[in-house]
This record gives sequence, C-alpha cells and structure tokens, in this order.
Amino acid sequence: MTTLINMLLLMLLKASECNPSSTFLLVTEDLAPKPTSIATITITTFTSSLAECGLACFDAPNSTCIAFMWNSESPAVANTTMGVQGRKGRCVLLSCLPHPASLRPAQGTLLYLLRARAPPHYGPKAAPASYKMACTFAYRVYSKKKLMYSDAEAQCAADGASLIIFKDGNEERVVQAAISAKEGYWIGLTDKQEEGQWRWADGSSVEGYSNWDRGQPNNYKQRGVGQDCAMLYRGAWNDHQCHRRLLFICRVSFVHQ
Repeated sequence: MTTLINMLLLMLLKASECNPSSTFLLVTEDLAPKPTSIATITITTFTSSLAECGLACFDAPNSTCIAFMWNSESPAVANTTMGVQGRKGRCVLLSCLPHPASLRPAQGTLLYLLRARAPPHYGPKAAPASYKMACTFAYRVYSKKKLMYSDAEAQCAADGASLIIFKDGNEERVVQAAISAKEGYWIGLTDKQEEGQWRWADGSSVEGYSNWDRGQPNNYKQRGVGQDCAMLYRGAWNDHQCHRRLLFICRVSFVHQ
C-alpha cells in the first residue's frame, strides 16, 4: 500500500509541476516559532529532490506538514517544460501557511499544498493585510460595525472572504480568543434554504463538529419571524433573526480538506 501511495504522489507532483499552486513564496517576515502565537510557522529545511520533499511531507503527520515549498538549485527551474524540478534543491516543510501579505514573488520557487482537495488561490492578494492568519485560514473580526446578516455577508464578500466557518474546535478556539464574550457575532451558518438543515457558507453541512448552546437551535419566533441565522455568543452558537444587527467575523480559507 505504501508503494502505491508513493507512486500516486510522484504522479501528482509531476502533473502539478506546470501548474503550481503559487509562486509567491519568499516570506518577508521572520518565521521563527513564537510559543505565544498559534499562527506561527514551524519549518524544517533540507536539501533533496522534489519527489523526496513531497514524500517527506506526505509521510509526516498533519501537525508537522500540510504543505511544502521547493526551490531547485538550478537556475533553469523556471522552465518547467524541461523537467528540471527533479534536481537537488531546498525543501521547506510547512506546518502552517504564512499570511499572504507577508509574501513576495520568488521565481523558480513552487508551493504545494499537499492536504487540499484543490489548489487554493493563495498569494499576496488572497486576503487583505487587515486579516489575521490562523495556520490554514485568515480571519477578521468586525468589532465596531453591526450589520444584518445579509449585509455582513456582503461586507465579507467585498473582502474576498465569507462569514466565518468552523470545521473543528481548534479553529473556533483561535477566533474565540480574539472576540468579546459579551457580544454576539454573525457566523457563516444558516438554515434559510431548509428549516432545520444548517449549512455553512461553503455549502457543507454541520458534521463532525458543532458548538450549539444548550437548547439551541430553537427557532424562537418574534412577531412570526423565525431564527434562520447563527451567531457566536458567550462561547457557543445560537440561532437568531437574520434582520438583527450584530458584529461579525469574516474568513478566507486556504486549505479545503
């Protein structure tokens, strides 16, 4: 089985040489790990071949490598039709992704997001500089602007983002540390299309992880209007009338697992 996986990975790397996820890879800020920050990047650098670099990332646990950068020692690496990526070069394993605003173009350097269904649009302009990085996504807390749910969606869309989604507790804890427990914040979760069928802003259903408050969602009606939009309030989710004005949180995802 391991041999088969390795062969498939090598085929994937070869096919992606002409279509790398991004060439914006040189980071302009210090990547040294900072214990107090979740959004730092732990890197391991060694000299190898592209295939060996990919296998090293593939064999590592998720917490060790979710992506890798490759820069060939050969200046001819920019000519991908020559197949020179197999030569020796610098391999960098990434446990988190750098904020796009910290990157600048680097000719000949390729970024491979190994644990993603499809290459995301990852580059310096993929998320505004006002967004904070949280390993595989960037987010912004709008803490001074209260909007109805639809207007909050529009504001996030104007940023190239969407209302925030949480796929696991770790993602939510990162954001919870940046907000006030006394305020309510719109999140990208609604059952507007079908009552009781809650879906995230990316169209996925709530599976595997949820954080509903006790007795929620209850679709409590006021003047005949139900509660079809979810908010984050006091550390848990609660359904609320979509026309209410709340603070909100936007997110740009980089790895879609």
